[in-house]
Amino acid sequence: MTFSEGILCTPEKAVFMNGKFYVADIDHGCVMVFDKNGNLLERMDSNLLNILSSIAADYANGYLLVSDRGNSEIQIYSQDGQLLHHFQTEHPRSRQIAFTKNYKKLLICCECEEGKNKIQLLTYS
Repeated sequence: MTFSEGILCTPEKAVFMNGKFYVADIDHGCVMVFDKNGNLLERMDSNLLNILSSIAADYANGYLLVSDRGNSEIQIYSQDGQLLHHFQTEHPRSRQIAFTKNYKKLLICCECEEGKNKIQLLTYS
């Protein structure tokens, strides 16, 4: 199956939750939402996002976490696009985010200055 031709500009990462694909589109600066057949349902835009870099699914609670590289923060959304919470990361310029298997830890890969990249592991609840 192939979908999104002419819709996505720079898809960086995607997650599948409850019959929908959520795709972090870097150049559009938003999360594009597709149904399981690949039809575009909506754009999750946020005025708070500076530079979108990654997305992760909290399947245990039904939330979407979006990494904002420009603001050095993680934003937590409901599946219908409502911003629920946000918090700062320890290091600037987060690149990718992912959960541990039990969703108790959030892994944040950061691009730091002078090639000193770091990984931050946070307790998540």
